[in-house]
Amino acid sequence: MKNKVLENILKEVQTAKYFFIIRYVLDGYHKERFMCFSENTGHKSEQLADSILTILPLYNVDVTNLRGQSYNNASYMLEAYSGLHARIKEVNPLVEYSPCVAHSLNLVGNCASNCREKACHFFELLQAVFLRHLLNVWKC
Repeated sequence: MKNKVLENILKEVQTAKYFFIIRYVLDGYHKERFMCFSENTGHKSEQLADSILTILPLYNVDVTNLRGQSYNNASYMLEAYSGLHARIKEVNPLVEYSPCVAHSLNLVGNCASNCREKACHFFELLQAVFLRHLLNVWKC
C-alpha cells in the first residue's frame, strides 16, 4: 500500500513539475504530501542539503523544478552563504525561501505565554480580528 500511495504522489509531483518539498499545485489545487522518513545525518546545513539532494533523485523528483523551501527559523537554515537555503540555491538558483508559518506561530505563542499582560492583549486582538473577518465573510 505504501508503494502505491508513494507512486501516486510522485506521479502527481512529476506532472505538476514545480513543487515545494513536497508541496505542489496540480490542476489548480494545492497538495501537500508526506514522502518518507530519512535517517538523521546531522543538523548542519551541509548534512541536511546532502540528505535532500540524495533523497529527491531516488524518487525521480528533479530538484531543478523546485521553486520554494520552507524550514524552521534556525540560523543554520538561513545563513546567507552556508545555510541550507543557500546550499540548495547553489544547485537551483530559482528556489526561494519562506519561513515555516507553523514554526513562526509556535515561536510567537511561546513568547506570548511568557508575558502575561501582553499575551492577554494579543489574544484579545487576535479574537477581534478573527470575529471581524467572520462577520465580513458572512455578509458576502
